Amino acid sequence: MKMLTMMILVCATTAVANAQTRRQPKNLFGILPHSDYLQQKLNLTPAQKKRLQEIYFQTLSRERMLTMPSVLKKLGITDAQKKKMKAERGEGLKNLTRIARDRKGKSSREVLKLIRAEEARTHKAIEKVPTRAQMRVLDKMRGKPIDFDRILPRRPNV
Repeated sequence: MKMLTMMILVCATTAVANAQTRRQPKNLFGILPHSDYLQQKLNLTPAQKKRLQEIYFQTLSRERMLTMPSVLKKLGITDAQKKKMKAERGEGLKNLTRIARDRKGKSSREVLKLIRAEEARTHKAIEKVPTRAQMRVLDKMRGKPIDFDRILPRRPNV
């Protein structure tokens, strides 16, 4: 049982390490935690499968979770809400393209600051589309927070 717990923690910490170093969420060992392959290899109980899914969701932003069809289905996101989120993502991409195109005369730090501000604006706009009840369900899907810093210390700034 301890070995199984360690394997789950290794999977989760690998995903977090990848997310921290590349600023991108990564699937656990290149596969989703709810995949049949992972469930067969680890022989997880239903409770363990659920917890692994929760830990995986904690490595993702709420906005990223709102791109996953299984999450959208569980939240009951309507077609109108999907269109609105797609429009917000398109607007964000258009603004990011404009920032990249109009960067002449600006330092890299200024451009990066503008990019981060636009990403934050886009994420906030997308998170406003679902109802409060839907967002509560989304947060519930993440389960009890896990302290990744206890498992995987942050890399020192180099």
